[in-house]
Amino acid sequence: MIPQAQLLTGSALGGALLWLGLLARWFQRPLDLSATVFLLLLLAILVNTPLALSLLQERTWSFVGERWLIGLQPVAAVAVAATAFVGPAGFSIGPLLLPWSALLTVPWLLFATLLALSALWQLPSRRQMDAPACLQLLALLFLPIGAAWLVAFQLGLQPLRFSGIIVLLTAVHFHFTGFAATMWASRIGAYLPQSNRTYPWFAGGFVLATPLIAVGITLSPLVEVVGVALLATCLVGLALLSYRHVLPMLRNMLAKILLSLAPTAMGVAIALAVTYAIGEFRQQPLLTIPQMVQWHGWLNGVGFTFWGLLGWRLAEYQPQV
Repeated sequence: MIPQAQLLTGSALGGALLWLGLLARWFQRPLDLSATVFLLLLLAILVNTPLALSLLQERTWSFVGERWLIGLQPVAAVAVAATAFVGPAGFSIGPLLLPWSALLTVPWLLFATLLALSALWQLPSRRQMDAPACLQLLALLFLPIGAAWLVAFQLGLQPLRFSGIIVLLTAVHFHFTGFAATMWASRIGAYLPQSNRTYPWFAGGFVLATPLIAVGITLSPLVEVVGVALLATCLVGLALLSYRHVLPMLRNMLAKILLSLAPTAMGVAIALAVTYAIGEFRQQPLLTIPQMVQWHGWLNGVGFTFWGLLGWRLAEYQPQV
């Protein structure tokens, strides 16, 4: 792991405590749909992102060892959390505070962008990249896309004529599926021999599905259905590889349990996504957006990505990528 893995783990722990405090406030007074989605996004930013970054391998991405870059992560994450009280999805909304809510998300966009640019800067020095390393690179590139959609939401912008809730959900999509889930998938490949021929296909399809779903939401329900179906197929394939080849190698029992439960939660979440996409294609909704947030959102955010990333972090045996 990278030299700053302990710092990132500490950031994830502190972020979890802060997020649980916000969750307790959510239980005290029911929130509207935007605020609930924003709470899920904060889980990705405060907890899942530092957990995922702690899994990056030093030999692959040495730039993450730079203390100044990693030190920016918790500061930027807390700044985003502060917008929960002043932004358009906040628990208390004041129109005079709206510019501040957008300004508070800029450090997160800066952090994500610097991380992605640093990864791209290293590419010329790397003659070959295996599938897990490619996945980690793409995960780092997805992160600033999600951050940009977050800034757009806080500014009240509606790119592509999306409604505010769709803009926010797009930010969530790139933080969870684009970044965190891609990092989860990269760790599976780190345990498999390079001679394994199925992993690159599942990994490649998984990466392709993430932007395909986003394009489908924008242009065509049919493209969305294809993207969700591809994502479901590849996630199931990756989960089967994990069950068969990875879990038997782990010595940490809690890691085994978490990495067994995460794909199960993912399976239910992706089944809901397929159902929703089919309803959109037929123009006969089978699930509403609030229902998707209530079930798919929490299963994906907590059950799949959080449990999965925490399981990898707890695993005693972690080969170098």
